[in-house]
Amino acid sequence: MDDYLKNSSVFKETIAGAVVVAVEETVKPLHTEIASLKDEVTHLKAKLANVEVKANDNEQYSRRNNIRIFGLAEEIKEDCYDKVLKLCENHLNIEVSRDEIDRAHRVGQLKQVSSGQPKPAPRAMIVKLICYTTKMKFMKARRNLRGRQIYINEDLTKSNHQLLLYTKANCSSDVKIYSVDGTVVARTDRRVYRIKHKEDLVKYGLLYSKDSKVIEVNEDADSSKR
Repeated sequence: MDDYLKNSSVFKETIAGAVVVAVEETVKPLHTEIASLKDEVTHLKAKLANVEVKANDNEQYSRRNNIRIFGLAEEIKEDCYDKVLKLCENHLNIEVSRDEIDRAHRVGQLKQVSSGQPKPAPRAMIVKLICYTTKMKFMKARRNLRGRQIYINEDLTKSNHQLLLYTKANCSSDVKIYSVDGTVVARTDRRVYRIKHKEDLVKYGLLYSKDSKVIEVNEDADSSKR
């Protein structure tokens, strides 16, 4: 009886060992395949990120002659071209002809207001200019709008706009944040930094928060007055 149990135990161990070996031999190629797939996914993610960066750069370049005007009073059946020209003449003090403006229109849908409700803020106006030189006229002259509730910014892509807001939210107040030709710039009293990614704030030692927490921004946030 003891020999039977002993042989039975040995038999079971042999079978178990054989099963383990068989499973390991079956699984081993799967581990190799999984590792290969992980490497491929990592490679594809990096490739996709690179494509997204290039697409964003191309989109921003297509907007290089555009500006956005915030706070310009809105009227029913208004002529946006005429409003831009009057802004140039009355407040910016620059000479811009109608031929230098390719397109001018409001952004977004007009909000319907019921009787007794306060009038909504005017929608932003996007202006596409014929050439970059004219765009720079606006950018240089916008300082003449100080003290008024009218602001002129570059027309940023969604990605660059979010990066601009994020940078403003996470840098100290003594760091000047703005954009130049679609690139977010952080200027301290020592040097100027080009911000391409959120991680650049850490890289350049610009990240600042009173509670040491990174501040995320809402996608719909408006940076017109900053």
